[in-house]
Amino acid sequence: MDPKIITNKTEHRNMLNEINRLISIDPKEGTSEAEKLKLFATLVEKFEKENFPINPPSPIDAIVFRMEERGLKQADLVPFIGPKSKVSEILSGKRKLTLQMIRSLSEGLSIPIELLIEKNSTPVMEDMEMANYPVPFMKKLGWIVGDNEKDLEVSLLSLFKGRGGFLPSPIMFRTTFAGKGSGTFDVYSLYAWTAKVLKEAEEIKNPPEYNPDLITEKFFRALSNLSLANDGPRLAKERLFQYGIILLIVQHLPKTKLDGASFFTKRGNPVVGLTLRFDRIDNFWFTLMHELVHIQLHLKGKDTFFFDEIDLSADNELEREADLNAAEYLIPRKDWVRSPVRRVPSEALIFEFSKIWNIHSAIIAGQIQYESQNYSHFSKLVGQGEVRKQFDFVPIK
Repeated sequence: MDPKIITNKTEHRNMLNEINRLISIDPKEGTSEAEKLKLFATLVEKFEKENFPINPPSPIDAIVFRMEERGLKQADLVPFIGPKSKVSEILSGKRKLTLQMIRSLSEGLSIPIELLIEKNSTPVMEDMEMANYPVPFMKKLGWIVGDNEKDLEVSLLSLFKGRGGFLPSPIMFRTTFAGKGSGTFDVYSLYAWTAKVLKEAEEIKNPPEYNPDLITEKFFRALSNLSLANDGPRLAKERLFQYGIILLIVQHLPKTKLDGASFFTKRGNPVVGLTLRFDRIDNFWFTLMHELVHIQLHLKGKDTFFFDEIDLSADNELEREADLNAAEYLIPRKDWVRSPVRRVPSEALIFEFSKIWNIHSAIIAGQIQYESQNYSHFSKLVGQGEVRKQFDFVPIK
């Protein structure tokens, strides 16, 4: 039989017979029979792929396959699905997988999420109802993509999946977040924003190892001195990275007045996420210092998250401590209370003490505004419009 493209089932059957004949004589490598066997096998494979496509397994098939592969029993699925009765209902097809189950099974059993979302079927969302997320706005930002509901669901779940697996579960489910104003934030917008920041952080290759012992008063003073430079915010990002701290600028989502946040990646690198909701030099430096104080003093593990609306009054001890220390690292309190610029403020004194204290004049102007609660006073000195452009950041409305 001569090799040729297979065009029908009869030719397919005849070529299979020829393959079996060649296998039975066990041709030696390099002989014409061995080469013919390889060619026939390639032709058969091409025909079968085109004419007998294999449908992807159903979600239940994927779960059962993994159970058989790992020797698991139904009881072993309880951590991923819930009580034994629920496991039984899932495996029998009486109950649909929820997004939380999909997330847990994908992470725990290494099953691709695409296999766990059934084609032409919408998974039960329970407390992660997709309608609760600002999906149109997230699409506008390019965080999720898709032309139909299923694609959007897969994309949404992928947002929560980092290089090392799913991002920490507290991001997605029933977490109580700390920070100024965090109780008023829309929790789903906060989940999505956090996942986006952490995903970007996890995608940074080989960040330096973080050493908390290096985050000292000297570190803060040196960092604040960078504010004098015209490109101080950009320099601050570079300096922080040298210490293993990742600074990211990510737009806030609707129903949050989020300014800054701090938490750890899975690898143990601290992350400061800033939204630049207010594009001002003074706001940038105070928010940055506030989040860095949280990293220095308050972050106790990889499941701790601080989120802050920075212009609110501190409502707990940790936030008051972060506010006080951030202000102290920018302008020492003892210097501030005795300075003429505080008692009789003027542009000339602001610029003079900017040089004396080695910090940007916007920080001094902002402190005067805050204490007087007069935000029109020295408004031209707070560096309005001077931060976003350093990060090529243009917010989408």
